[in-house]
Amino acid sequence: MEGMCVLEGQRMQQDTGWGSSRGDVLDATGHCHLGCKAYGMPLANKDLGKNNLYKSCAPIPFSCGNFTINITFPFSIDGTSPGCGLPDLHLSCTTNNLTQLMMNNVSYQVKNIDYEKQIMTIADIAFINIDKYCPYLSTNTSLDFSLFEYTSNDHNLTHYGCSIPLNWSSSGFYQLCNTSTNYVDYYYFIAVAVDVLDPLGNYCDSRYFVPIRKPYSMDGFSMDGLKKALADGFDVEWKPGKGWCDGCIGSGGRCGFDESKPNDPLCL
Repeated sequence: MEGMCVLEGQRMQQDTGWGSSRGDVLDATGHCHLGCKAYGMPLANKDLGKNNLYKSCAPIPFSCGNFTINITFPFSIDGTSPGCGLPDLHLSCTTNNLTQLMMNNVSYQVKNIDYEKQIMTIADIAFINIDKYCPYLSTNTSLDFSLFEYTSNDHNLTHYGCSIPLNWSSSGFYQLCNTSTNYVDYYYFIAVAVDVLDPLGNYCDSRYFVPIRKPYSMDGFSMDGLKKALADGFDVEWKPGKGWCDGCIGSGGRCGFDESKPNDPLCL
């Protein structure tokens, strides 16, 4: 019948993963798992009297310093109801009024969230207000690729700590920072292929990678400009909700997930 969801047991072909298209059905609670739309029923479940989770997943105002936004799926904050935002995407406010996201045991400042494009701008909090003349990178940036991916707006900043001066003649933007206290020269390269830089490993003690946004280049850069590039961070695209959440919202629904099946998209 038109406007009815397919009965339990009848399914479309399914793929797994947050960004996939699915063919699930209307469950016993009245929640429309993806696939209903293909059978003529809107994604959103309009019976608000029975759908308490729909009410619970309403946007929650969040303010931290000068960062203000309404938080919805896939992010969570203190007070987010179960099933409305992922615990691994929990945002908090530090004592310094920075919006914080923890990922792979690294603290990131959330500088912007664009729900329409599903892009978030983040920066390693260690690079905020760098007080050293030469920024020192001690670890590689590592994303949780089950939740995020880099965007075309990012490229790598490569950092070397070298105990002897280098005669660098290859192409690419770079910046040298001399330190008089520990007799180490720090080199910072942008958009230079890793294989081109490999020979430097014979002369340098450390190499680390950090993404920055493409509008920056080292051409004529000062160290203050380099610090700003690190503090401004880089863009990541989140995967949860990709490919289905926009359609859910467009139908008047709210995006969430079933706690017993956290990888299954759920339109409320």
